[in-house]
Amino acid sequence: MPGELQTLIFAFAIGMVISGIFANVFELVTNTQSILHLQVTSDGRRLLIIAILMFAAPHIVMCAAGRVWRDGEMAPAHTFAICGLCSLWSIGLGFLIYKALFS
Repeated sequence: MPGELQTLIFAFAIGMVISGIFANVFELVTNTQSILHLQVTSDGRRLLIIAILMFAAPHIVMCAAGRVWRDGEMAPAHTFAICGLCSLWSIGLGFLIYKALFS
């Protein structure tokens, strides 16, 4: 397998894993029943939640698109377009992490 393709697949995998981890963290800090619940009382906390959401969004959006598609509320073409956009987002996130780790 060529090195560029291997890097692309690795970046996608890293992006999806990091996105899933941040999605779970986002759920923990926004769930009122959680011990780690973070009340938004200042601009700093709001920015922290937005930063977490920026990393968590590909996983959250892909899961939501799949759920809506299974329920028949969205056309398959729209679901594939959303998944393609989230895949690009994950690849970009993965390249950021890849470059931070291996450069």
